Amino acid sequence: MPTEAAALHREPPEPFRLGRWTLALILLIGGAVYVDCLGYQFVWDDLIILKYQVFRDPRELPRLLTQDFLDLTGGDLDVRYYRPVLALSLAADAMLWGMHPGWFRLTNLLLPLLATALVWAVARL
Repeated sequence: MPTEAAALHREPPEPFRLGRWTLALILLIGGAVYVDCLGYQFVWDDLIILKYQVFRDPRELPRLLTQDFLDLTGGDLDVRYYRPVLALSLAADAMLWGMHPGWFRLTNLLLPLLATALVWAVARL
């Protein structure tokens, strides 16, 4: 028969572990929800932005890092927001894949899945 002191002293539960199957399930669900978008065409602002050579010429890299979208599109996109990572992503897709929307969409699907995997890896530390 256990003593009262032994009954009060319990081993702490093991910490919750995120197994590899957890990551696979999260990535599978995340990918499955958005995989249909790979067949979609460009939308209005994509066409406005990507018609400019600045997004297809590697020599224009400094402009992508220093100018906002109003300047990059010659005023066609009437917003003044500075998003160099977005500009670099659009330029990389345009230079690698040409003007094929499926590849742009694949990038937009894979980047959040990569971020999810990184959060999962940090949570396992």
